[in-house]
Amino acid sequence: MQFVYVMIRVCFAVLFIYSSISKFSDQNTFSLIVRNYQILPELWVSPFSIILPRMEIFISVMLLSGWEIGTASIIGILMLLAFSLAVSANLIRGRTNVSCGCFGKNKYSKINWEIIARNLIFVIALLFLFLTDSKINLPFIHFLKSFTNYFELFFLLGLIVLGVIFGIKILLKLSLFKFYFREEKMV
Repeated sequence: MQFVYVMIRVCFAVLFIYSSISKFSDQNTFSLIVRNYQILPELWVSPFSIILPRMEIFISVMLLSGWEIGTASIIGILMLLAFSLAVSANLIRGRTNVSCGCFGKNKYSKINWEIIARNLIFVIALLFLFLTDSKINLPFIHFLKSFTNYFELFFLLGLIVLGVIFGIKILLKLSLFKFYFREEKMV
């Protein structure tokens, strides 16, 4: 189990380092990608584009050093969920020609539902780190730790993730979400 724990830490540290370096290498392109999501107010685009790669480096250092892994995991989870919400909002608006920006300018892939699924899988892995390292005594944490092995936990979390993904897709087909996320047309 310790081997899996260390491998997840190292893999996410490398992932976040690679992501931040690619964003640092062309800050202007990354700012344009953030702007193109049309989520943040214009005033926040530049500060966000500067802070995000630094946060990714900070998380990587925490994961590699073993310092506050639970905190690093929660920050990573929150970032991935925020990214997933931004991608979802654009997909729901029908804006599929937006560059992902996941790895700065090095990857020009367009947003899609697979990115959200990938992020949710990453969230589950970071949740594993959090639960393994967590010293927090909340009832929810005790419930998750009560599983006899991690296979049961990952199976349960996997079912939840699949349920959320399919639920969103069904709601989209029924056009229930499109009303809330439609783009405003300027006349």
